[in-house]
Amino acid sequence: MSLTVLLPSSSFFLDKYLDEIITSGDFSARQLQLAVKLELNSALIIQRQTAIQGSDLWKRLSQKLAKNDGKIAFELAAFYHKVNRQQVNNQQVKDNYIEEDLQQNIITWYQQAIRLNYQPAYIEFAKYYFNAGKLEIASEILKPLLENNQALNLSIEIAVSQGDIDFVDKHFDQLKKFADNNQSEPQKNSKKIVNLLERYQVSAQQRENQETKFNSCNVSVQLFATNFYDLTYIEKQVTEFASHPLNQYLCFPPIRYVKLSQLECSHFADERIQCRESQWKNLAGSIQSRYLGILLPRGGANVNNGILYLDRQDTVQVLAHELSHLLGFIDEYPLPVNHSVCVAPQKRMFSHNIVVLNSVYQGKRKEIRPKILKQVPWFALIKDTTPILLKVKQGWRLGTPESFAGNVGLYLSETCDNQKVQAFKPLYQHTQLRYFEQYFPVEYVTQLNENLTKFLMPSFHYNIALSLLVEGEELEGEELEGEARKLNLEQAQSLLKQAAITERNAFRH
Repeated sequence: MSLTVLLPSSSFFLDKYLDEIITSGDFSARQLQLAVKLELNSALIIQRQTAIQGSDLWKRLSQKLAKNDGKIAFELAAFYHKVNRQQVNNQQVKDNYIEEDLQQNIITWYQQAIRLNYQPAYIEFAKYYFNAGKLEIASEILKPLLENNQALNLSIEIAVSQGDIDFVDKHFDQLKKFADNNQSEPQKNSKKIVNLLERYQVSAQQRENQETKFNSCNVSVQLFATNFYDLTYIEKQVTEFASHPLNQYLCFPPIRYVKLSQLECSHFADERIQCRESQWKNLAGSIQSRYLGILLPRGGANVNNGILYLDRQDTVQVLAHELSHLLGFIDEYPLPVNHSVCVAPQKRMFSHNIVVLNSVYQGKRKEIRPKILKQVPWFALIKDTTPILLKVKQGWRLGTPESFAGNVGLYLSETCDNQKVQAFKPLYQHTQLRYFEQYFPVEYVTQLNENLTKFLMPSFHYNIALSLLVEGEELEGEELEGEARKLNLEQAQSLLKQAAITERNAFRH
């Protein structure tokens, strides 16, 4: 006698029956196959577990389950996010560009996970926008979750990048409470953030509590940055710079924070950094250094009088190159057309490593040579046996022949290439003033030892004063022209006096 097993005929009862069997774990391959065909979640979950992550099957199953499962929606978004990072690392995409479909998948599934209130999705989705530079969106995502330790940590970091110091001050005590317990990674991170806020004097409260222990030197440079990443990066660069020959002539107070919005910079990523330098007037009183420098997220490094500009892609070699300008060294690569250095032969010496002189001279060599050497800062390093004048039809051409390349002399420099005058440098070979990766010559260090302050850039106060004067002239025609221009003029005069105090040379003063 055979025994027949009857299954419920209703699809509802069949679904329920199969779901219970699958959930219990005591099921046959045929029952699992049937449950998958009916798209029961319990069966799809088991099938997904055996599928290769990233395969078409795995993605299809994940998409079905993510409609009601926040964790799986999060895992799906995280998968696409990982794919994007791999492509960026493999340089399949440039400048963090994300393929449209890939980007849409990341956003869609993070949003779905958040709709299903899966809390880890808030953090990762905010990080996604934070790393893309979309700070406002990242901040909005985290707002419902500020009681969460990780969410607050990231929100503080975003606020610092945005310059929202009111938010930092408002939540500082809450952050410290999290930091007091070091048992978990988020709490350890809170302690790290508290330390960064204090170290870089981010908030008004922190600046008031900070005791200045720095003793200024002749050539000190106060460095700033606008977010945690850049602050720690420039601090690391300063540490690496300690092994550079120029380090002995410079000193650096503790790195400080400044709001990016306060600087009012106006340049594209591939352009020379330019910011509204009058904006430093509000911080000038708290800066003891002769110079200031700012590391920004993007832009071309340069030095403008007493202010140094860098971007986060710059290496310690770039830092060294730019710092050398503050000390009075000039670029040995071509300067822009009509640069002031290349307009006419020099009337007085202006740099440790470059002179701009006439190319051809008339008269007796014995009389011409001493006159030329008086205009050359490194004349003491030029041997009497090293020629600096070559006989030509027109008279005497200035320059040391290549055959004397091992000696200090007067060699053609690219500084003023294709311009009205010719520039000359002490050494034949390329240096760090030509290519960042090259060495910094001992002969240039000797020049600094002889007279450190002779060719220093003016202090940063000079920059602010000039900017204020230019802005004052631009106020012509404004309703408040009189009062505004008067205020600008008064501030500029005060800052010029401060700049003059730092100058020992009467002419420069």
